[in-house]
Amino acid sequence: MCLLVMYGLSLMFLMTLNIGAVVEAIIGGPLADKFGSRKVLVAFLIMAFAALTLLSFKPNMFMLHVLIAIAGGKTTGTQIVTNAYVSQ
Repeated sequence: MCLLVMYGLSLMFLMTLNIGAVVEAIIGGPLADKFGSRKVLVAFLIMAFAALTLLSFKPNMFMLHVLIAIAGGKTTGTQIVTNAYVSQ
């Protein structure tokens, strides 16, 4: 029973991380077109640093999911913007 709960939470965290990445990939492209890829990447990576730092302070379950979604979006989601920036 304990393993079922543990695996369920890990799958929920993975789902939250990937949903954040998908949302950020959709939002990141138009922002990079409007403000420039370099500025958007720097801003997103600073936000990722803040989210990952806040994760180390043992937040409650709701805040944990919010921070994981932000961290997933700002790290994994920015890879698409990074690929476009490098190809220019």
